[in-house]
Amino acid sequence: YIILLVWIIIFRLSFSIAGIHKVRELNFIPFYYKNVYEGDIPIVEAILNVLIFAPLGIYLKMFGISNKKILLSGFFISFMFELLQYIFRLGASDITDIITNTLGTMCGMYLYLLSEKILKNKAKTNKIFKRFNGISWYRRAN
Repeated sequence: YIILLVWIIIFRLSFSIAGIHKVRELNFIPFYYKNVYEGDIPIVEAILNVLIFAPLGIYLKMFGISNKKILLSGFFISFMFELLQYIFRLGASDITDIITNTLGTMCGMYLYLLSEKILKNKAKTNKIFKRFNGISWYRRAN
């Protein structure tokens, strides 16, 4: 999962660093988008950030990590990605990304907690998420 995050966030789904547009920008204004015309806010990017970080909250909850540590981990990992993008000129570093990535981590954590409450069993909840992510399939194949 972390390798997938690196490929998506840092390398922008590219197989070559040479193909990545070199830019070094910082945006400290939440939900401010440059070059937005007639109120066309790119909400899709924010939603994708939430979706891609939701599994982080699920995985960390499966490991029994506390809610506070999960949120701090989501924030820290997102911050590190934005910092790496800035240092290596691999994209625009944006506070909105940190906010939406942390929100995604929180959504994943609450999705896990809701599933656990509905199923009333942590082992069943873990089994469902493992199957959904293909983890148990991999273990059976080996």
